[in-house]
Amino acid sequence: MKALIKWVNLHKCNLINTSDINTYYSYSDQSSSVLDLAFASKNMHNHIKNWYIGENADTEFNHEVILFTIVIKKVKLIENSLNASYNLQKVNWKDFDKHLQKTKDKMIIKMQRITRLEAKVIYLTECIKNTVKLFVFKQRICVKSKLWWNNELIEMWKTLSSKKRIWKRCRNDDAWAKIVQMWNSYHDAIKLIKNQFWINFLNNIKEKEMFQIYKFIKSCLIKKLSSIQNLQKELKIELNEKCKTFLKAMYSSSSKIQINEKLLLKESIQWSRVIKEKIKHAINFSAFRKAFESNNMSFAIIQQVYKTILKIFNLMYSDLIENDYHLKIWCKDMRIILKKSNKLNYSISKTYRIITLLNCLNKVAEKIIAMQLSYTAEINDKLLNFDQMKGRKQRSAINAVLNLVHDVQMMKSRENTLICLLLDVKEVFDHVVLKQLIKILIKLKISVNLINWVKCFLQNWVIDLAFDDKRQKSKKISTEISQDSFISLILFLIYIQYLFSKIHAKFKNLQSFSYIDDVMLYIEKRNIDKNVKILKNAAKIAFTWAENNAMQFNDLKSELIHFESHKMTFNQMIILFNNMIVKSKTCIQWLKVWLNWKLNFKVHVQMKIVTVTRMLHSLFKLMNSEWELNVKSEKQLYLTCITSISNYDVEIWWNN
Repeated sequence: MKALIKWVNLHKCNLINTSDINTYYSYSDQSSSVLDLAFASKNMHNHIKNWYIGENADTEFNHEVILFTIVIKKVKLIENSLNASYNLQKVNWKDFDKHLQKTKDKMIIKMQRITRLEAKVIYLTECIKNTVKLFVFKQRICVKSKLWWNNELIEMWKTLSSKKRIWKRCRNDDAWAKIVQMWNSYHDAIKLIKNQFWINFLNNIKEKEMFQIYKFIKSCLIKKLSSIQNLQKELKIELNEKCKTFLKAMYSSSSKIQINEKLLLKESIQWSRVIKEKIKHAINFSAFRKAFESNNMSFAIIQQVYKTILKIFNLMYSDLIENDYHLKIWCKDMRIILKKSNKLNYSISKTYRIITLLNCLNKVAEKIIAMQLSYTAEINDKLLNFDQMKGRKQRSAINAVLNLVHDVQMMKSRENTLICLLLDVKEVFDHVVLKQLIKILIKLKISVNLINWVKCFLQNWVIDLAFDDKRQKSKKISTEISQDSFISLILFLIYIQYLFSKIHAKFKNLQSFSYIDDVMLYIEKRNIDKNVKILKNAAKIAFTWAENNAMQFNDLKSELIHFESHKMTFNQMIILFNNMIVKSKTCIQWLKVWLNWKLNFKVHVQMKIVTVTRMLHSLFKLMNSEWELNVKSEKQLYLTCITSISNYDVEIWWNN
């Protein structure tokens, strides 16, 4: 007590408790006292109002809930827009299917009478929405939502709180015995339900879905956005001013290229028809747990609807794609603005990222087109360069790095030197010019059907910006392809494929790899100066092409590295087309793999250990009494999450 008095006097704190009000009730000896004290500093004491005991609140312990109001400006938390809006775990899918079966015939007759494709899709969407409203209910989000909580525990908690209030009034042995009995039953039920929840969760989880557990250790609420600087470095606070700043910073208008679109297509690449299997694959093999759309219909709902009315879906998508039509109602989406992690100054617009919430039905159509286009690229080698990765089967980041590692190892056996120049395309999806893309598709002899669909897909987009639990009015944006779209990857690869054709036509010994916006150019020779000169000329061709096609390279992300067997070269550099000097480095990171000049992967292994350790500490948040994980479940989480992270890309760096 003396130490407490000394500390209070040292920090000049004042007691804010109301005198003679008990804050502690001992259920063991049935006594009460003023045990819990609340102190406030001199400055804070003036802001505290309305101190009282929460009679109806229950902490599940012997201590009372102390409540008071602090009248001060505070950081407001709002619901994260990416949280699932519906509680799909508690849906009665049998009743959901029965209702759709009853309305199925009516829907088919109605859609046959409708002639316009746009009206058909609108009608189908409304029918699905009406069914969702009847059987799928909204989730209630709090700061620390408990997935294992159920109605049984709610009733037991209310009963326990009621018995505690009765005992406080009468203080007899009978009331006390009822509290003890209810207390034990309540906590036994919590342990049982927690344990059962984890057993069911871990037994039913599949492959990558195990990483859902990370959402349990993250807050469901986020902070509001701070004030934002515009291009003139003026701070903007109001919603409309913030929206204008984001639109100018993230959707800058790209230069227009005048071309003649009325080019004749003599022979086009054969375009396969949309078959039922492709529609089924596009719907059923989508990440239903991750999708979040502006129309509040996730893939989980669409997949369930497809099982019941698959005939309607097959007819709708076949008509849309074969008639070269992308719906106007699908050209409107909502975009959520979220903070990027670990940034120092959040008043700069570039420290935020935009998440596009597209229509789920639109995603299916895009996925079907992307599947057909990717298949066409594999059977026709003129459509894409062989070394263009991502968006294609068996063209992953690991494949790209393995190709480089193989060439470096072969270089060492020949005792040559290999020099690499890394370029990064700036804001790739924001600078795809529609007219230029159409010109490239025509030059590649792509089917007229696909060209018409792409024209519909990339025109007349309207977006709603959403942040701080508010939504801006719809705004038109310049032509672009969305980073979150299934077809964006393959379209961008087609858009830049002539870049590599031009480089290879000029320098046949030069090798190149591209992983979407990450471009690598490298050459192997014994003469280092000659290597640097060739790379400089190749970079000049790349920058010239980018300027002519409304693209830009990010100078700050350009890197240079020499791979050598015996000695390390520090003094080499390349002066790019825009007079940017890129000096040689001893270690770089490419596609999340750290590569040093010796290619021994020591740095990469050290960084991997740091990442795994950080993830392990995050998992420790689940291994406590609140979640009631048993040893078997903890081991399963470790093997699935930690081991999978540590073993990712192991085939690149592991050497016996």
